[in-house]
Amino acid sequence: MTDIVLIPKVQKPITLVKFRPISNRLQDVMGNCIDKAQSAFVPGRLISDNVLLAYEVLHTF
Repeated sequence: MTDIVLIPKVQKPITLVKFRPISNRLQDVMGNCIDKAQSAFVPGRLISDNVLLAYEVLHTF
């Protein structure tokens, strides 16, 4: 089970636009929490890198 906490940008937020995404706060530490093999949905990494790697492995040996 995961808890999601919304961080307000203003004193009394009414709409979701007035909340700060929690990912902005955790962005600095996420690199340490996510395995190096994870490539999708991580800034600076592309899922296509894993596809190319798999292709090269299968066609090299």
